[in-house]
Amino acid sequence: MVGGSSRYVRTYPTGHSGLDRLRRTPILSETEMKLTRLTRRHKLAQTGSGQALVEFALVFPIMVGMVAVILQLAILFVSYLAIVHAGRDVGRWLAVHPDTTDAALTTYVNGDLPSEISASHLTVSATPGCTALVAGHCALRSSGTQQKVTLTYDAASSVFLPTNFRMGPWFQVAIPANIPAYDYYVMLEPL
Repeated sequence: MVGGSSRYVRTYPTGHSGLDRLRRTPILSETEMKLTRLTRRHKLAQTGSGQALVEFALVFPIMVGMVAVILQLAILFVSYLAIVHAGRDVGRWLAVHPDTTDAALTTYVNGDLPSEISASHLTVSATPGCTALVAGHCALRSSGTQQKVTLTYDAASSVFLPTNFRMGPWFQVAIPANIPAYDYYVMLEPL
């Protein structure tokens, strides 16, 4: 060791003329070298974890929001598919049973709904309508005529996210709480 306080020894590179490059090499024991390597590894691991935590804190709320929107749209889509299924079922039933009043049709629909749909939020209408039977038959629903069944569902009870989202004066998103009306056309069968 040169000088008692310095931990470095000056050496001159071989193959070079003069003092063009000085190099300092540490004089460390085996234990000190192992500790230095462990400390460097620990410092590298520490610096990455703080950055990862900050990135996670920035991305996590966005990811939770995206998952919530996807879940909300999935719930609305399942409700829409249940309305489509119920509309087709009611249309087929009405094609076979044309001599049914609108009240009896609504009772049939409410009794045969899938579990995803609440009967209190569903509106059923048939065109042409039949408010009363004349001699056991519906006057406007003769065999071979076209019948339209319309189902409208208010899905506000299924929506858990805010329906209006605003970010500043320039960005506004509105999520519909009503599922679009589903129309199903059938030809009434002959009696």
